[in-house]
Amino acid sequence: LRSGRARPASFLRSGRARPASEIGGRLWPRVPVLGTLLAVFICAAVAQALLRERAQNARAAEIQLSWVRSRASLIALHQDRAISSKFVSLGVGDKIAALDAEIHQSLQQLPKGAHVAAVVASVNSFLTAVRELLELVEAGDIEQAKLVDSLKVDLWYEELSSSVDDAVGAQRAIADRTESLTSRGSLAILALACVAIGALLLRFERARAAAASIHRRALEESEARFRTLVQNSDDAIAVVE
Repeated sequence: LRSGRARPASFLRSGRARPASEIGGRLWPRVPVLGTLLAVFICAAVAQALLRERAQNARAAEIQLSWVRSRASLIALHQDRAISSKFVSLGVGDKIAALDAEIHQSLQQLPKGAHVAAVVASVNSFLTAVRELLELVEAGDIEQAKLVDSLKVDLWYEELSSSVDDAVGAQRAIADRTESLTSRGSLAILALACVAIGALLLRFERARAAAASIHRRALEESEARFRTLVQNSDDAIAVVE
């Protein structure tokens, strides 16, 4: 600088060259950090969706089980009327067959499990006993039909009701537990989102401050170089307007 050798204006103004990645790259977090956060949020959202679906399936199973109980009650009502009247009226067989089909259709929509298997077994035994009773009524053997009613139909109906109660309780517990997990998961995701946003803002602010410091230091270096050139140059310097 003291020799008076000409220097490029860009050298005097900017000082040491700064790569763009050194300044601009610090303004934003690295891609792996954002990718990790995005992956966490996606996994949490998928888990929430699966939990909600499980809770909805459990509530639907409760409805289907209640429907099975109501259809079985109607079948028991028809067979009681058959015993009371001592004959099977026209259309009763078709009504019982339709109710039987509705019951099995509902059972097919239930999730697999020990409680549901118990319901299926009791329903099949109950329907078998009802068919036996109706055959005895049609044959005119009312006393034997009453015996089947007390020893088989009533017992299997009570077993059916008990197994349905157990299955409904199990499905309700699953739904309540899953909905509780879903609620806590939503709160956890919200808290995680707040923490992530806070961390990103803090990192951005630090990067912005670092970039401002780099720019300020570069300006100070440029001013120092220019001041040294003016004060120590052997050449004449004039300002021409």
